[in-house]
Amino acid sequence: MKRLVTARAPGKVIHFGEHAINRGQPALAASAGLYATCRIVVASGNRNGSGSG
Repeated sequence: MKRLVTARAPGKVIHFGEHAINRGQPALAASAGLYATCRIVVASGNRNGSGSG
């Protein structure tokens, strides 16, 4: 049996302060409205990598 696993994460835009935030300084970031998507097909019963099962 195959199962599809999907993960989705939003993109961001850092207007300023990308490295300053590490020193406790202010930064301005916003969501970009774009997404990165990763899809993985998980096949159960095939744990040895032989391609059968």
